[in-house]
Amino acid sequence: MNTALDLLNKGVEYAQNKNYIQAEKCFRQSLELDPNNPVTIRNLGNACAADGRMTEGLVYLTQYLDMRPDDLETMGHVLYLKYNYCIWNGLERMQERLKKGLQEHTLQSEPKLLFLGMTFEERYHYMTKLAAENKKLSLLRKEKPFSLPTYQHDKLKVGFFTTDIGPSPCGFVIASLWENLSHDDFEWHCFSCRKLSDKPEDAPLIKRHKAAFDFFHDVSNIKDFRMMADTIAKEEIDILIDVNMLINSMYPALYYKPAPIIVNYLGYPSTTGLPWYDYMIADAWTVPSEKERWFTEKIIRMPHCYHCVDTNPETYPGLAPKSILGLPEKGTIFACLKLHLTIGICGCAF
Repeated sequence: MNTALDLLNKGVEYAQNKNYIQAEKCFRQSLELDPNNPVTIRNLGNACAADGRMTEGLVYLTQYLDMRPDDLETMGHVLYLKYNYCIWNGLERMQERLKKGLQEHTLQSEPKLLFLGMTFEERYHYMTKLAAENKKLSLLRKEKPFSLPTYQHDKLKVGFFTTDIGPSPCGFVIASLWENLSHDDFEWHCFSCRKLSDKPEDAPLIKRHKAAFDFFHDVSNIKDFRMMADTIAKEEIDILIDVNMLINSMYPALYYKPAPIIVNYLGYPSTTGLPWYDYMIADAWTVPSEKERWFTEKIIRMPHCYHCVDTNPETYPGLAPKSILGLPEKGTIFACLKLHLTIGICGCAF
């Protein structure tokens, strides 16, 4: 007979394989045997949310936070879900709880979505604190960064380090930028850190992305930071552009300095707090000049806007029906859509 722990572990395994229906079944059976286990309640909430039943998932996740009010990672995840699905109740109170908690604690997992409502100064202090205390980074600092020679290339080699090949928030907007890169004086490389989708509807955008580069390197199977850095360094990249930072779990590989110059661009428009990022591409709105002191990177400002937009969106999947969001099919829908809402710096209204 399965114990509550057996069922919990089995549910976690199902969830890791994205079989959320079976995962939920195991978690519910586990709760029948151990009704007040907060870990099981949290996993049940995550499974329901991942299966698209956001309201139900948030009920369990909120119940879990009542039991474990100091779990800042889960609190950040709940905030992310609420913002993305326009569930506004309790947002401000939870956001203030999170900000207060971050002043006292440094999370060891990457705080991808914990900067809602933070000022530039608050983000700077938190990220530099994280950089000093993060266990992953502390282990890396026992090793020496690479000492690279000065390359003499006929064309400057520029690489993009990204998880955004195919559909993703950055992947949708950056396609035209990649397609309009100049190949006369530059050689373009892509280091793709995410396993590519095999869905037929995603294939056209993936094809566009891959075709934009002179060299495409699928590094999605590399999980060792040193090996990732070695792979990049072997290509003799002069400038490496990180499109994701915290969103890419392999970002610590850049500690080794696999390229002489490393740039933060687009996906994480805030300071990294890390000394191996040399520059950040921004604009006058993303990083106002009077706020520049709160960035560890040197700021490169684009003359108008740092953000790119795809001018050829025909390769995207068809629009979903409005009914998915509970909206009427006929009539005008007014919306305010904020880009990079989770960082809270750049906004666009339509």
